[in-house]
Amino acid sequence: KLKSSPDFDKASLFNELCISNALYRKSKNASEPLTIYWLSKLRNEATIISVKENIPVFNFTKDDLALLVKQSKDPSKLSNIKDILLRHGIILLYLEAYPGMKVDGVSFLLENGTPVIGMSLRFDRLDNYWFTLLHELSHLILHKEILKTPLFDDIESEQTEDIEMEANGLALNTMIPRYKWRSCKLKYEPTTENVYSLADDMSIHPALVAGRYRKENNKYTVFSDIVNSINTREILL
Repeated sequence: KLKSSPDFDKASLFNELCISNALYRKSKNASEPLTIYWLSKLRNEATIISVKENIPVFNFTKDDLALLVKQSKDPSKLSNIKDILLRHGIILLYLEAYPGMKVDGVSFLLENGTPVIGMSLRFDRLDNYWFTLLHELSHLILHKEILKTPLFDDIESEQTEDIEMEANGLALNTMIPRYKWRSCKLKYEPTTENVYSLADDMSIHPALVAGRYRKENNKYTVFSDIVNSINTREILL
């Protein structure tokens, strides 16, 4: 499959294998060669950007994360996220996943220390986009010192490693603080009105609230109209 791809570059794959010393954290079902090749393309594009752009030193904090998620309220602002993060010293790239890949995001450092986030947009829903982005940004905030070795993430897989649980926690609590989620009416009265009420209170898009409820309660048939209202691939790819 990989060699038959019209844009397959054997040299890029070899270079990535030399640079990367492990396959990091990813789904057990993911295709390893495809995943490494996908990473090589991200690394090449990010390296070009780092040479062309005057990228500042990484300067992104938990407070910045909390401000960023409020951009979710207006999906038309999705196209601005790259520029916002670049001003904080972060390169964000979107590269569609190859068939067979089960990877949603990756975070790593270039050789010059510039942090990079790659997103596959494997799922096109807005809640998936924002959780993946916040999760990868949480890795940069919490675990930047270990990201010379890339960290892959499959949001469908069970995450038991400490660093993944830490990134999940920061991402979720940034969207909706723990104390708000514990006491919100939505947990006990799962209505559309309560989804919108909590989203308005948090200044985030209702798809993020609905998506969290669906995942935590394993109820993927509820609020489908809300979570499917925005197609991120149509906007970003």
